[in-house]
Amino acid sequence: YFHENFVNENKINYLTGSWWPLIEDLHKEGIPLYRFFQKPEDLVWINAGAIHWVQAKGWCNNIAWNTGPMTHAQYVAAYRRYEWNKLKGVKSIVPMNHLSWNLARYAKIHDTQLVAQIRHCLEGTLKSLQKYQKKRLEKEGIAVQ
Repeated sequence: YFHENFVNENKINYLTGSWWPLIEDLHKEGIPLYRFFQKPEDLVWINAGAIHWVQAKGWCNNIAWNTGPMTHAQYVAAYRRYEWNKLKGVKSIVPMNHLSWNLARYAKIHDTQLVAQIRHCLEGTLKSLQKYQKKRLEKEGIAVQ
């Protein structure tokens, strides 16, 4: 977690900005840091919500996929990040609503908690759509109950 004072003092917007913190500052704030060299053919797996930096020692090709296990905990973490980004006005790189509709349509999910969470998301998208349609129709002078 980034401490809010640390973020504000350094005028950091880590959602959209480019920021290379000093390692000493992170240690001083008690912010955990892991550093390593990624060798050719290495795969790096970063947990959901982890703020990270990638720095090339020479030249590199950066290929990133947003993947995760299909579990309730992973879905909740991804959706929270999606909502946080939306709140901060940042376009999320994972289109959670679209993903949720595709999961509901194509995936065979046996985790009842995950099914319930996806259903909750889908209900939210339908409610948003209803509100949007109602405003649009009322704007055109069509009464809606």
